[in-house]
Amino acid sequence: MRNACVFIMFILLSGCIFSPQDKISHRWDFAAIDMPNVKGFVDSIKIAYQGDDIKENMEKFFRGNELMLRKDNSYDIVAFKKYMHGAWKYDEPNNRLVLADETGQTQPVVFYVDSIGTQWLELKTDGENIRKLIPAYDFGSVGYSYLLKNSSFTLFLSRDKDVYWQEKNDPYSKVNNFWRIKPASPETKQQILDRVNNHLHFWKLIVQDAIDNDRGVISFHWFESPLVIASNGSALRNYDDVKDAWETNFYDSTQAREGYALLENCFKKGVKAGETDSHFQNDIIIIDQLIANLGR
Repeated sequence: MRNACVFIMFILLSGCIFSPQDKISHRWDFAAIDMPNVKGFVDSIKIAYQGDDIKENMEKFFRGNELMLRKDNSYDIVAFKKYMHGAWKYDEPNNRLVLADETGQTQPVVFYVDSIGTQWLELKTDGENIRKLIPAYDFGSVGYSYLLKNSSFTLFLSRDKDVYWQEKNDPYSKVNNFWRIKPASPETKQQILDRVNNHLHFWKLIVQDAIDNDRGVISFHWFESPLVIASNGSALRNYDDVKDAWETNFYDSTQAREGYALLENCFKKGVKAGETDSHFQNDIIIIDQLIANLGR
């Protein structure tokens, strides 16, 4: 009898472990893409990344792009620099994965699960759904002309082993990305300040995450910011050069300029470069000054 119970328990657990729903509920890194005329796409990003290795160039293009399918059926996605949060649903009989945008500003994004393993995920979709994930300010960027066509696309994702027990520590969680979730109504001056403050803390979290997890490289390719932070100091990009991307984070262009003015004021109050032997720690020193100046 005992052996029978053990056998039944093993079958039940095996069913849970290997179910498609369980397999798909993980963090996934975008790694590559296939499409008609993929050679043209590869050649276009090759010029930008100045390398001949196709796999390496693909990885550079998608660096920082992630899909988090959480077990509570919430998700976070950063694809082509666009961030979305909401609820996901997997229609297993039809292999259909649907991502609903919590804000309702973007129509649900639909993928078809072509294959899935413990370490990889292949998703198929079409041009209509890819375009939902591409911000307008990216339309003229390298490689994006190939993504805007009415074509079929296959996205290749690999399993990300990072684990964050609290959302406040996860660079991809909603609590750390609300600065780039466009509000549905005008915000108060305090709300605009909070949005800019969240943006600065987002920067700090990325660098601190690299320090805590002993990462050799930090990727800043998966978001747009007016800030430039380097080992020898920091700067603020000219507004005309960043306004298209920056304005997507605010209710309108007027409030976006208010947010930018807050960043300008942080620099006017003075920011000194860090002088430690750690490039990452010098970044933290700069960001901490910006946060302190914002609060004054």
